[in-house]
Amino acid sequence: MNYKNNIPFIKKGLEVSQISFSGGRTAASIARHGGLTMIDYYGGQSIGDTHFYKSDPISAWGMLFRPCVSIDGDLYYLEFNDTLIYPFGYSSRCRLADLAFSHGMWLLNDAIVFTLDILDKPVDAKVIFKLINTDTCTRIDKPTRTWENFAMDAKTGAAIASARSAYPAESQKLRQIPKDGLAKKMNDLCSPNVSSETWIGVVSALELSFRETPHGFRKFYFDSPCRKGGNSISLAFGHQGRPAFLERLSALRSTAAKEADELVKKYLRMTSKAKISIKGRKTAQSLLNNVVPIIDSLKIKDIPGAMRSADSGYWVWGWDSMIFPDGMGFSGDTAFMEDMLDFYRRTADPEYGIIHQMRLDEKAILTMEFAAQCIYIVLLYRTYVLTGNMKLLEKHMPFAKWIIAKAGEDEVAGSGLMKSTTLYPDNPADLEQDGDDISIFDNSIYYQALRVMAELSEEVGNSADAADYTRKALRTQAGFQKFFDKKQGYFVDSLSAKDFSPRRHYPLYAILWLTPFAAELVKGNEKSIIRFMKRNFPARHGLRMLPKWDTRFMYDGCQLGMYMPCIENFYREMMKIGRDSKEIARIFDNMEWFWNQVCVLEALTCECENHGVTLDNPGRKQAFAAKAWLNMFYQIAAGLNISIRGLSFSACDSPEITIEKLCVRGKTLDVEISGRGWKIGSLLLNGKAVLAPFTIPFSDLKKSNRIVIKRK
Repeated sequence: MNYKNNIPFIKKGLEVSQISFSGGRTAASIARHGGLTMIDYYGGQSIGDTHFYKSDPISAWGMLFRPCVSIDGDLYYLEFNDTLIYPFGYSSRCRLADLAFSHGMWLLNDAIVFTLDILDKPVDAKVIFKLINTDTCTRIDKPTRTWENFAMDAKTGAAIASARSAYPAESQKLRQIPKDGLAKKMNDLCSPNVSSETWIGVVSALELSFRETPHGFRKFYFDSPCRKGGNSISLAFGHQGRPAFLERLSALRSTAAKEADELVKKYLRMTSKAKISIKGRKTAQSLLNNVVPIIDSLKIKDIPGAMRSADSGYWVWGWDSMIFPDGMGFSGDTAFMEDMLDFYRRTADPEYGIIHQMRLDEKAILTMEFAAQCIYIVLLYRTYVLTGNMKLLEKHMPFAKWIIAKAGEDEVAGSGLMKSTTLYPDNPADLEQDGDDISIFDNSIYYQALRVMAELSEEVGNSADAADYTRKALRTQAGFQKFFDKKQGYFVDSLSAKDFSPRRHYPLYAILWLTPFAAELVKGNEKSIIRFMKRNFPARHGLRMLPKWDTRFMYDGCQLGMYMPCIENFYREMMKIGRDSKEIARIFDNMEWFWNQVCVLEALTCECENHGVTLDNPGRKQAFAAKAWLNMFYQIAAGLNISIRGLSFSACDSPEITIEKLCVRGKTLDVEISGRGWKIGSLLLNGKAVLAPFTIPFSDLKKSNRIVIKRK
């Protein structure tokens, strides 16, 4: 894989097996053969009914709305040369029948826009832009869905189809579903309505014609002329009724190409802020500069604060969205962080709190335990320190206090530890949790939230609350030692809430390292933790979730043997404490292996020693993995942290780094980090020396700043 200005660039063909894209409610993937393999739309239907079209990732025979071009009656696939890959689509070029073309595919919130332009001077050839859909192969039929085939609409000049989903009324009821002895609050995976209708339309900037094959082999042809200046054909989706959909189709005739062009312009604006350069690591550099645009492509544009968790196969999940938000803020997108605070407060269940998994109507499928919901408090803290917005803090503090108070109600026998069945991994019973649990993962979140709440309470002038949170934090920190197995020199996954007996499983994810306060939970045990980690977790690509000798390694045949970057921070932070340069370098090694395949993995199964024959989900880009890697770059490799006190820096023996136009509280910073080593030799702010402990108060920052760090 090559890169142009950090954009993945492929000289010829598509190189990789599959690439996924997102526009918000829309999702699509393209295969090496150049055709689409899936199209999803997240509208008003069941969360399990979002897949509308699919095709073969190996064979190009089943054409899924495949763009082609007819030149004087001869039909050609559009070929791929000099292709730029964005999170929301691609641009490419080809020469066919001695005519040069540029073409692209662009995902909007509610449409997929295909563009074609003739690059040569006007010619006499008759050029027709086509979409071809082998509908009999690509359409997804299911018992809950009734299709109406495409037909031309005279008013809009578009071809329109629909898919009506119908569900039994009784499936709408809220249920308590026992799973392996654990009861979780859950709604069925269904629409809030007994039925819903998804409208699908094809519309062109120029006149559109439509043909359906006459017999049982159902195939659709959508044709529109192409002239100098280009043309676009849009595949649009809607779920707000036919009148609204027709209005949108009419608008797309004139706006589709402009909306697609705006995606690229916005991408360039986003990547000009907090622009990262890493000496000798061009692939990792490209990935890190694409994290914020990836997140932007996942945003549901008509629901502020909501984002899908991946560009293929997921809707809105709470912890996926809220963790590791710093990178968005450093790139100037604190507005979305503020929107998330509003969104998760607005959609919270009045009894059960913040949503873990969400239906398409913003209602809960699953909610989190309150200790885990404290992720919201860390999001509030990060948003406040990045913006300094006191009104925002005062607005959300009551909800934050409610969450942490509800979590505190579950304290077990004055231990400082909260009864909490773990948020992660997916099936707690696989780790012998039974509903009477003290999860180390959840309690690590709760502890960091207590430390955060103490600082935020001081900010709003409530010293009494600050002191109370500090006392509770000290009790939780002391209680946390109950998780530590001295024989192994590491933490167990959980304790019984009945008698504190340990469940002797030893997970990589023991601490969700969201803030520097997490370091207080390993104090005094650093050396043994590092030894255990290095002996048990490294794999060919990434880190195993459990030691191979643990009785629950691959117990479920799936997740418990995976590498997942969303839980990697704990390991890498410990490697930084241990000053292990090789393990720090592997942060970038892992990034590069996956990004060379245009993938930010959710997970990779590490069951076999020589795993990595293929990706588990080729082409997928997962939000919490992308944000975790960006967080590791800032906090570990660059050694940058932001807190109430300002910006602080620590040294890491990582490649030389520059960051241009990093955004903090309405100010910009250019950061240059040179040299190698584990100590800071010097730090200059706008030419003036900053002494140890290398903290820069916000009040010392100008509108534009330059920070120069030399390591030794």
